[in-house]
Amino acid sequence: MSDIEKDNLKKLKDDEKYIKELLEGIKNDQRKKWIAHNLYTYAERAHWYKRLYWICYFYCVGMPVFTAALQLGQGRVIKIVIVFLMGSITAVAGMTNGMKLREKWEHYRKYCEATKREISCCINRIGDYEGEENLEEKLGQRIARLFQEETNEWHKIKPDFPNSSSKQAEETLITHKEE
Repeated sequence: MSDIEKDNLKKLKDDEKYIKELLEGIKNDQRKKWIAHNLYTYAERAHWYKRLYWICYFYCVGMPVFTAALQLGQGRVIKIVIVFLMGSITAVAGMTNGMKLREKWEHYRKYCEATKREISCCINRIGDYEGEENLEEKLGQRIARLFQEETNEWHKIKPDFPNSSSKQAEETLITHKEE
């Protein structure tokens, strides 16, 4: 295991440790399990997309330098390798943008942090939780609202593909038929 992988694993373990400590303040087991599941999922996916994004990023930055160095050599095989590498750089850059890796990473991290903030405010009776009698009930409602917001926000991240049944597509077909 490389140092980078060890560091990423340590960060994920630290996140899990912090989440576990936060969840200790919640008494209702069902609510605790529900929040824990979502928090761990968000944290894990945020780490996954972050890693994938940076791997693709460094590939797209490092490979052109390597390819430029290869161009110093001569020979048919080297030229074929260069063409392959340039094509792979384009593919990885397209995949990174098309899959919106950074946006997904930031999306999961945003909701992980928002959930942790809500739990902290509840435990410390800060903000909306100040003077509240039924803290966990309010926490459950606010977290449910956060999770719903998270679900509804995916339309901003998903790539937009043209819909073949859209009005614009139908108008285009009608225009071509008339010609």
